[in-house]
Amino acid sequence: MMTAATIVSWLVGFAFLALTFRAIHKDKGAIASAWGFIAAFFILCGMPWFQGLAKTWIVSNVGARLTALSRQMDDVEGATARMQTELAEHQTEIDKHHKELDGQQRTLRSTHTNLVAQADKVSNTVQKVSLVEASLTAAQTNITAQQEKLTNVESLVHLLFSNTEDEVFSTADTNKVAILHLASVQMVCFRLNYAPIPNTVTAMLSKGHAQTPLLPEMGQGGNILTTKFFSEVDLSNVEFHFRYIKDTRINSLAQTLVKVDTNAISIDGSIVRFH
Repeated sequence: MMTAATIVSWLVGFAFLALTFRAIHKDKGAIASAWGFIAAFFILCGMPWFQGLAKTWIVSNVGARLTALSRQMDDVEGATARMQTELAEHQTEIDKHHKELDGQQRTLRSTHTNLVAQADKVSNTVQKVSLVEASLTAAQTNITAQQEKLTNVESLVHLLFSNTEDEVFSTADTNKVAILHLASVQMVCFRLNYAPIPNTVTAMLSKGHAQTPLLPEMGQGGNILTTKFFSEVDLSNVEFHFRYIKDTRINSLAQTLVKVDTNAISIDGSIVRFH
């Protein structure tokens, strides 16, 4: 039974066939060939057996494409599953490293606590040495009786403090001392030959026959120390005596100390201001 699609296909095919014959009569071979192929195509489309063949070919190709797409989707899902597994493994490694870092941080905190305790012990030892020196000074009238004790103490001091340094300089040494006049105080900056270990510095101010110990709480930056005096204190013709244990780990030391203003100094060319 002929369907509407079959009738339409034949009508269109015969119409192009008529155009083909007309082109042949006009000696237009190329156009006639084109119209002929189109006419043959539409006439074949009207044949039931050709329609079945075309449907079979279309269904076969579409099915193959769908099968290929399905395989590609399976491959993508497999790759996604592998990536999720790898991500889970990486996360496990990250958690493991995080735990290791936590352990190392605890070890560092414990080490820092021990270092602080050792620094306190060094400070206490320095204070004990100062007391021993004071005892030796008081016992100088009986040198013969105290010779053995003095020898033992000197050996102990040399053994424990082979890095002890003594420095003496006056306010006239402008590369060692800089006096700044601030609002209500005098800021005095000192440049030592070495950087002291913190809390090991003992200092004395000497003017004439008078000696005054300096406060132990001094500001420190490398081998630069700072302390304060009241504005009315006369610091002219004053000598400063320093004793400290040098920090052999610090090699970067300031070489010059110059006063550039009433509230500023130059350390190796870098300006530092105080308020």
